[in-house]
Amino acid sequence: MMCGLKMISKWEPLEKSLRNGAVGSKILVTTRKEKVAIMMRAEYSMISLEYLSEELCWYIFSQLAFLDKDKCEQLEKIGKQIAHKSKGLPLVAKALGSLMRFKKYTTRDWEEVLHSELWELGDEVENKVFVPFLLSYYDLPPLEKRCFLYCSYFPKDYTIDRDELVQLWMSQGYLRSTKDDERKGLDCFENLAKRSFFQDFEKDIDGNIIRCKIHDIVLDFVLFLTKNEYLNSLIKTKEDEMKLLHGKAFHYTLLPELEAHEVPTSIYIKRNLRTLSAENLGSIRWDLLLKLTCLRTLNLSHCSFSEVPENIDKLILLRYLDLSHNRHLKKLPKTLCNLINLQTLKLEDCAVKFPKEVEKLANLRHLYFGEFGRSQCPKELGKLTALETLDLIHVFPNHLRKYEKLVKLEDLSRLNHLKGRLCISRIGWKELDVNQAKRAQLNSKESLVTLVLEFHASGDLHSEEYLLLLEGLQPHPNLKHLEISECYGAKVFPSWMTSLTNLKRLVLLSCFYCESLGPLGKLPSLESLSIQDMWSLKRVGQEFLGIEDSIMKTKNGSTLISFPKLKRLELIGLTICEEWESCESSNSCLFIMPCLTSLEIRRCSRLKAPLPEFLQRTPLENLNIKDCSILDQLFEEGTEPEDLVKILTSPKELSQV
Repeated sequence: MMCGLKMISKWEPLEKSLRNGAVGSKILVTTRKEKVAIMMRAEYSMISLEYLSEELCWYIFSQLAFLDKDKCEQLEKIGKQIAHKSKGLPLVAKALGSLMRFKKYTTRDWEEVLHSELWELGDEVENKVFVPFLLSYYDLPPLEKRCFLYCSYFPKDYTIDRDELVQLWMSQGYLRSTKDDERKGLDCFENLAKRSFFQDFEKDIDGNIIRCKIHDIVLDFVLFLTKNEYLNSLIKTKEDEMKLLHGKAFHYTLLPELEAHEVPTSIYIKRNLRTLSAENLGSIRWDLLLKLTCLRTLNLSHCSFSEVPENIDKLILLRYLDLSHNRHLKKLPKTLCNLINLQTLKLEDCAVKFPKEVEKLANLRHLYFGEFGRSQCPKELGKLTALETLDLIHVFPNHLRKYEKLVKLEDLSRLNHLKGRLCISRIGWKELDVNQAKRAQLNSKESLVTLVLEFHASGDLHSEEYLLLLEGLQPHPNLKHLEISECYGAKVFPSWMTSLTNLKRLVLLSCFYCESLGPLGKLPSLESLSIQDMWSLKRVGQEFLGIEDSIMKTKNGSTLISFPKLKRLELIGLTICEEWESCESSNSCLFIMPCLTSLEIRRCSRLKAPLPEFLQRTPLENLNIKDCSILDQLFEEGTEPEDLVKILTSPKELSQV
């Protein structure tokens, strides 16, 4: 945050809008700069945070530095001396602790850090806090140094997507000397995260980091190291443009003010540029941009252009191209397919028509259309056998001539390297039979993690035909996340469902004509289950638990578990469902949902109590009952989950209400 007339002029209108809050309201502002508080007229209300005590700094340091706790005692004296150098700053203590976790547990190695000559640079570098990061930076291997420096690409407070970062590294050729470059990139990301260069982690259901941020001080440190090679610049004035004109950087990230409408012309003479991010910069001078023939990475998302020029293939070295969120863009020129080095192409939230020459993009690995993409792809897309990412694909019927050249389900058969998430949309056209679904060969795509099957409402298909289609779309047993939506069959439980032994998350959405649930309790790894908007489901029966046959066959003393790992269950929009049956077995070795911690029931207006009695034996921490008119009458708002479970599951309690 910068202080000055321009900043004050922006602050004052915001301040006025905040004056009409309720009595007792307060506004808390955090800043590292005292002049910001003065500008906000809060100089007499400041709370200055104290530095951390040496004990707390040592605690932070030791928690990160000592993976082997037995080594803590013998290195404690040196460790405390290193932790002392954090000067009460938690970020520095964290950085130093992360550095030492990569060192050997020897006195010699630890003393090398304690007595490093870099500590003497405190008065020479721009910020004394940078010294601990310099120690960590110089401790990195060459590849990780190079990859870390490229983080200058991102503006402050930007949420970094892990896969995006790895693909940017690949676009610059940093990883090309390795056999499995993406695996090497992921390992590099993990190591940088362990060294506390990243923070604010977002993780998936498997505990993998998928998004993160860089602390402002760490980003300042990266920019300090790369000021001659990278430029991450806010374009506000003509003076800023002049800095661009005289700069010698190879990588430019331009951050426009809201009033900016075009890329500064001074950029276009930078013939040696390797990276250009001009996101949100409005109109593009394509005639000038195409002279930047050294570009490897080009981000033109959220710009205002309606076409890509025919001579786009002049940028022959491009490996990463982002054209996302350009809603006026309707088609791509066939010459774009001459970019034979292209590895990543992003067209999120676009509705473009692909040329059939797309098969020439033999090195394309990652193709993104986004959740709301409406692009049409030709059949030739199925020839891109190197594709690893294809997040969304619309399939089209054979019987309509205008769609005959567009991609079909069977065109996915050769894309066996697909990873991550795949959404197949508009399944269920007329003449789309089970054999066509089988020809997609989803069961051969062993690296897919998430599969979304979105069906198309067709009056030409009967209920049993939907189930046949679903049967033909059998995924590989490695699948971890599955979503099925708008499948209009009376059943949405295909025979292959119980073979998904690694499935952790299942969503059944808007299957309006589904009348019964399959034995989902047999899924051994399922942790999250969401059943939404099933308007024909009258009851949740015992078959849902998947134990009926097993109870009959179980011998005395044998343990039987239904939903052994389920933690979260959602029942939403079951509008005619009246009953959730309890299990009447007297088998003392039967356990149902023993790990359930969260249960949400919403918009189930006809559902009656009692709910299954086994819920009393689950470790529920969160129980949310909402918009369930019959159940809502049985308890008061704010009832504790433990009491709520007892009320809803006990016939005796219900009789007293």
